[in-house]
Amino acid sequence: MTTWPTVSWAASEQRDGVSRDLPGAATATAARRGVTTGNVTVDGHRRSRLARREAADVAVVSRRALHQESRDLSDALDLLPGLHVVRVGGHGAATHVQVRGATAAQTLVALGDIPLRSPTGRPVDLEAIPVLALGSIEVWRSRGPASLGDTPIGGVIRLRPRKTGPGAEARAGYGSYGATLVEARGAWGQRHGDGGSASARWLTGDGDFPYLHDAGTPLDPSDDYLRRRGNNRVRRLSGLLRQRLHLGRRWRVGLTWLGGWRSQGLPGLAVAEATRANAETHHHNVILRGSNNRAGHATEVWAHAATEQLNVQDRLGELGPVQARTQDVRAGELGVRWRLGRGAIRPRAALAARLGGIRTDDQLTGRASPQATQAAATLSLGADLRGERWRVSPTVRATGIGSRRYEDQGWVAHWTTVDAPTRALLSGELGGAVHLTPRWVARVGLGLANRAPTLVELFGNDGTVRPAPRLRDERALTATCASELRLGRDTRGGTLAISGFLSDRTDLIQLVRAGPGQAIHTNVGHATVVGAEVATTGQWGDHLFAQASWAVLRGRDQSADPAYDGNALPLRPASRWHGAVALRRLRVATHVHAGLRVATRWQAGSFADRANLVVIPARAEVDASADLTAGHWRASLRLDNAFDAARFDRVGLPLPGRVWMLNLAWRMAESS
Repeated sequence: MTTWPTVSWAASEQRDGVSRDLPGAATATAARRGVTTGNVTVDGHRRSRLARREAADVAVVSRRALHQESRDLSDALDLLPGLHVVRVGGHGAATHVQVRGATAAQTLVALGDIPLRSPTGRPVDLEAIPVLALGSIEVWRSRGPASLGDTPIGGVIRLRPRKTGPGAEARAGYGSYGATLVEARGAWGQRHGDGGSASARWLTGDGDFPYLHDAGTPLDPSDDYLRRRGNNRVRRLSGLLRQRLHLGRRWRVGLTWLGGWRSQGLPGLAVAEATRANAETHHHNVILRGSNNRAGHATEVWAHAATEQLNVQDRLGELGPVQARTQDVRAGELGVRWRLGRGAIRPRAALAARLGGIRTDDQLTGRASPQATQAAATLSLGADLRGERWRVSPTVRATGIGSRRYEDQGWVAHWTTVDAPTRALLSGELGGAVHLTPRWVARVGLGLANRAPTLVELFGNDGTVRPAPRLRDERALTATCASELRLGRDTRGGTLAISGFLSDRTDLIQLVRAGPGQAIHTNVGHATVVGAEVATTGQWGDHLFAQASWAVLRGRDQSADPAYDGNALPLRPASRWHGAVALRRLRVATHVHAGLRVATRWQAGSFADRANLVVIPARAEVDASADLTAGHWRASLRLDNAFDAARFDRVGLPLPGRVWMLNLAWRMAESS
């Protein structure tokens, strides 16, 4: 795990009525301000408690990186080794994250300890989360926190909300191609008592950036010309509301609402852009939690209700068959967790049940079909074994899943059902950590993970995707190892973190062509993925910081089809490198400080298709930013891709070149 403290935690002693800092005090003070050390960020003692509690490979994005150095969550996650952010448009467009070569469907996103998932299998829209509402992001690579009750193949992206406390802040920005951002947060109550917070985020972008069009002849560059992306406007509004209450001396109750709205054009592939197609999405999540801590053990009960509505309009058939559809998704989940908080052996248990459903309405025919539901229950048992210098954390999970599709035959209320086979899934992980020296820790892990097919994969969409109710579950057996070394002392030092993994993945699900305008999900075989990540940071004094990371990934298709056997897995760059140097808190005048940051990143080429015929070239980018802080105000200017390198993550979906953004932020008080 890479979240053990990378600074020496200071204490103070008092002699003769005078308080003196013990060795390491300067570094501890910096840590409480959110100093980044490698892919580890120590945000006060909460990071230290996380490190003592878990034995896993975890990377953390700090609040500083979120609020000051990033425009959105995907921008911050793209800096971590082992992660690859796939973008399909400009500012505000949808993105998804791949962790260690796993797809977005194989990666779980959680808000605190509550999983955010959809029966459709659509990835969580990270751009819809208000950035100011979060205190940090934890990325659990190749496994997940024991409290979640899930064993994902890729890992878990855990969004940590900020602590409540009185305060307010806001920021506004404007940038290239009509990019506009307005975000605000207010908090009330006491930090450790009753209180709450409200955050809102408004984002727009025209997305009319220029790109090099190949005129439909990708092998002949002589006829390429510049063209502006059209029908690419995005508008978003999202919010996060939290309230916490104490009931008596033992119980704490929390209520959370996360919701948003998005309207965007659907430009399609650059070779044949759509001019009128568009989509609109509404989503709401309500979470109710109650926890009781008493006499060394803790109990938590929670409920999560989610709704989502997707409206796609393509009445001209610019993206394929003519369609005007509305899809409604409903999901609910109940769970209870228990753990013992004392002793060398600390058992824990969790039980959760969920129910989800999909209804699709065709606005052209007025037909409502198909409807599908899925029910699941998961039991998780584990324990944390702790010694003076070691930790061991075994967990076993059992899940049962049933899926059914309802369809009206002939529009006469004659309903028929199609059942997918009931599934019983077993998964688990074993993690361990040992302190070889006070500054050197090693970790190992072994995990068996699986992913059941989603409702769309099982039953199709009653249009271009055919049903496949006999799909098998995806499975993965993954072994990991990691080591972290702390170097130097006080404000002169750094960290070196090295990790590696080997994963064997079978029965992978992929959408394949099944005929003219038709596709079907199929278990295409299995693949082996092996990789390594290296991250290092350094700090020299109170002003100079540096960090660098390098990741290699080798994923090979090992299916029975000789046309693909041995090929590289698509959309997975074999190597990625990132480095940054920052000067912070340079005094310009009284109460006025400046900062500078220069970063570079490089990404190896990859393939866009399973046959390895379409190449996505390698690319290198240079980013720069400058900021000025005066009292409660902070202004910053950011320039990405300074040399205007052409880039795209998927063939036919270009990305903007050089972009800039000017931000102005205000903070009334520290409210985290």
